[in-house]
Parts: sequence; structure tokens; C-alpha cells
Amino acid sequence: MQTLFPCVRCGLCCRNIDKVLQLQDFNDGTGTCTYLRSDNLCSIYPTRPIWCNVAEAYSDMFRQTMPEHEFFVKNLEICIELNRMVGNDDNCIKLSTDLVQTRRL
Repeated sequence: MQTLFPCVRCGLCCRNIDKVLQLQDFNDGTGTCTYLRSDNLCSIYPTRPIWCNVAEAYSDMFRQTMPEHEFFVKNLEICIELNRMVGNDDNCIKLSTDLVQTRRL
């Protein structure tokens, strides 16, 4: 079962790629992806790196090591923490609801 990751399109993961070794070639020098547009969407979305696609990253690299829902939970926890750090309370509430639902899978 391939699930869609419940992205809220906040762009925070794309503004913190300096913390992801595999994405350093995309870092604009400030920790932000060079392909992040002002509307928080990716200008190379159809061809984005696998690390930027939660479902594909799971399928290609993590499927043998953990269940899909566990991988999504880990990614949601990171997403919630990034939103919490910048005070995006509405996103935290939505993502926390998604997290509870994902943990039930």
C-alpha cells in the first residue's frame, strides 16, 4: 500500500535541507533548496530528488527495514517539530491529527 504523505505545503523541509547530507547539492547557501518557489512549491517537482518524496524514499530505501506507517510517523514527527519551532500552530494541529491516524494503521 503506497500512502500519500499529508504535506501541508509549508516549505519548512525545503528550508532546512542543510540538515540532510543527501541534499547538499541543492542548498542555496542558507539551508534552503534552490528549487523552492515563493509559493512553497517545488519548481522541479516531477523530477525532485527521491529524498524529497516520502513515499518514494520509503519504497526504494526503507521498505525492507520498517513498515510504511512507521516511516510516515517518523517523517510526520519531524514535520510537526519544524512547524512547532516556527510557531505554525495550525499546521501542528493538522499534522498531529494526521499523525494519530497514521499511527492507527
